[in-house]
Amino acid sequence: MTHLVICGMMTHMCIDAKTRAVKGFGYECTVIADACATVDSHFHGHSVPAEHVHHAFLSALDST
Repeated sequence: MTHLVICGMMTHMCIDAKTRAVKGFGYECTVIADACATVDSHFHGHSVPAEHVHHAFLSALDST
């Protein structure tokens, strides 16, 4: 097996970490964007909607 399909919770945590880890081992990955999700994020008084968090992490993974 050289290709993994990834889905689950949370896009900004386990999906991100798992995808980066298996790519580091040389596997090809497909993240099913509609089969994972996240929650709103908060930082220094700023709130980032879950949809933006989700898309930001998916776009970063797409470029790795």
